[in-house]
Amino acid sequence: MSGEALKEKAINLSIDQETNHAILQRLVIDGFFDRPVSSEEVVLRIRETVGVKWRTSHVQTYMKKFMRAGIIH
Repeated sequence: MSGEALKEKAINLSIDQETNHAILQRLVIDGFFDRPVSSEEVVLRIRETVGVKWRTSHVQTYMKKFMRAGIIH
């Protein structure tokens, strides 16, 4: 599946915009995950763009929704 199709799939996921899932959804749509990135890089990007401090363990927790949908692996 192409990157654009996966981004479209992420847009269509039912996600409340007030949740941590929405932060990851925005990163997917913006193309942040178009290349392999570490949890540390994700945490840093979230801190830079949203101003929220995450632990790396949060990335795995909130990424599950996107993994189950086949958007991220």
